[in-house]
Amino acid sequence: MVKKRNKLWTFNNIVFTREEDREFLRTQLKYYFEENNSTAPPWMIWETAKACIRGYCMMKEKIIKKKWYNERQTKIKEITALQNQQQVKYNRTNQTKINTLKQELDQLDLYQIYKKQILIKNDYRRSTIRSSKILANYLKKKKEKQTITVIKNKQNQIVYESTQIREAFAAYYENLYQEGDI
Repeated sequence: MVKKRNKLWTFNNIVFTREEDREFLRTQLKYYFEENNSTAPPWMIWETAKACIRGYCMMKEKIIKKKWYNERQTKIKEITALQNQQQVKYNRTNQTKINTLKQELDQLDLYQIYKKQILIKNDYRRSTIRSSKILANYLKKKKEKQTITVIKNKQNQIVYESTQIREAFAAYYENLYQEGDI
């Protein structure tokens, strides 16, 4: 059974291709920071500001997708209607209209291709060998920092083996809180 992957939101560059959208977001952010300049800690104000930006971007992306989908569906309907007319009676003007509509449909589909291309590039960048090596080295160093490799036992002897280290810890904690010390 395939588990459904939780999709994280990522910023879509196409959302702010128009200058009006960028200016609108700037004014909204200025207004937001003016209104929320209170006793709340700065990190909380910043986190809520990011949430507002995310919400606006999601709304804008949804509007763009809906517009794209509606335009695409109308083009497909026009093409099928013209093709049905062509089957009944061939007309050169209808054929040129069909070709132009197909080109427009291809242009609309370029948006989806562009978006998928960006996602593929991001996935490729995330899974490069170099980044994997960096992550592996980081995790290795973190584990080494958390691991105790040397300790002195009760007899003041330095112990290196993991079983002896565990025994030293057990002996220490057994005698740590005895009834006479509490």
